[in-house]
Formats: sequence, C-alpha cells, structure tokens
Amino acid sequence: MASIRQIANRLGVSTSTVSLALRDDPRVRPETRERIQALATRYHYRPNRLTGQSRDEAAPPKRILVPARLVQRASCTHPKLPSTSA
Repeated sequence: MASIRQIANRLGVSTSTVSLALRDDPRVRPETRERIQALATRYHYRPNRLTGQSRDEAAPPKRILVPARLVQRASCTHPKLPSTSA
C-alpha cells in the first residue's frame, strides 16, 4: 500500500497535486490526474483516516481534562468566577 508521498515521488509531482487529483479536483490537468489515479490503483492506495477529517464533516469537539485542584484555585482568584471561600 502506497502513501501520497510515495506516489508523488514516483511521478515527480507534489503531494498537493496527488491529494487534489485523488479528489478529482479540476485544478489538476486530466492527463496528470489519470496518471496519479492509475498509480494509486496499481499500488492499492487508501486514504489514511487518521490524517484528518473530510472538509464535509464537522470536527468533533475538543475536550481538556483539568485537575480539580486547579479548578478550585482558579475559581478563587479569577474575578469572573464565583468565590469558593465562605
């Protein structure tokens, strides 16, 4: 199985060109697109799902874990947070 970088190196084009060609982007010349897609098929190219989200999909929300002791300390000193001291 080949990567975009390997396909690009083999054909002497940029990784961006390969990426665009594999998505049928009209900015890539038809001859170049055909060469790239043929080589990708020959080497069983499959997109790496871990490299990023599709532009059509919404990214999942990011979550940050904060230790409770830091939350308590911040709430005591931050002017917009309620005071925990009574």
